[in-house]
Amino acid sequence: MAERFEQLLSTLGQDLYSFAHALIPDHLQAYQIGLDSISAHLLSLHELGPLEELQQKEISEEEAKVHAIQLFSRAYTLGMRRHQQLGSLSTTPDAELDQYRGFYSLSLSEKAALYLRHQTAFSLEDIAVISGQSKLDVVNHLNLGRQKLALGLVPGPTANKGRTYEGPERTPER
Repeated sequence: MAERFEQLLSTLGQDLYSFAHALIPDHLQAYQIGLDSISAHLLSLHELGPLEELQQKEISEEEAKVHAIQLFSRAYTLGMRRHQQLGSLSTTPDAELDQYRGFYSLSLSEKAALYLRHQTAFSLEDIAVISGQSKLDVVNHLNLGRQKLALGLVPGPTANKGRTYEGPERTPER
């Protein structure tokens, strides 16, 4: 099913906001990351021809997927940069998100891998391209994030109750 490029951007706008908010739990920052991702993508496409023509163009599902991967990749890169700029401020979720404190306490790579794997239709290969990591790294981030969430062993004032995460238990070799 083909859709117009303009419709694709409209649909992906909310998805980019949700992804950016998963990375940085701040509404304004997430909104700005989504806008900046779309703006940067449009600027890169401007070299291919007038944007007015592109906006009205019908695109295939494969082309739509390529655009989505590029947009999410830009959002991931911008989210990483914004996270570094904000420092510890970017890891403190709003009070309304306290129930998700464990998720927001994960590393940015773990949050991104978990969100993209469970909230989108992206494959592991797509997530690797989006995050600029190997497929093995993505799988490792997924597994580590899942382990931390399952065990409740993530940093934060209301988490852990005195426990710390040191990785999977290993049985001594005999």
